[in-house]
Amino acid sequence: GISGHALDGLLAEDESNGEASSSSSPKRKRRSSVYSAPSTLLSLILITIGILAGACLLLFIGIKFVGPPNQPVGPYTLVERQEGMDFFNYYTFYEGRDSAGSNGYNTYISEQRAIELGVVNVTMEK
Repeated sequence: GISGHALDGLLAEDESNGEASSSSSPKRKRRSSVYSAPSTLLSLILITIGILAGACLLLFIGIKFVGPPNQPVGPYTLVERQEGMDFFNYYTFYEGRDSAGSNGYNTYISEQRAIELGVVNVTMEK
């Protein structure tokens, strides 16, 4: 095989006449390393993997510490049932013009009128 120094000497050319010169020539052209392209590609791949891993880590930390708090788990008890025809007894109907939000454009109706018009109703599931 040819050693690295001998190969460099063969590839160096004299700029004046285009012939091969010895490795000690001051006008010797340097050629780039054969391994520079694969090592650059490997570096880019490793940097990309590092960035993705870092982003995943930051996302996990963000979700863990900034995400919604843990909800209490335990026995729940029903305080009241709002069902059937008694459903509307838990709410107050306002009758009149809306003065705050729409400057009187919306008009609210009573519970009885809403039932008559079919705006509200109670449907029982079987």
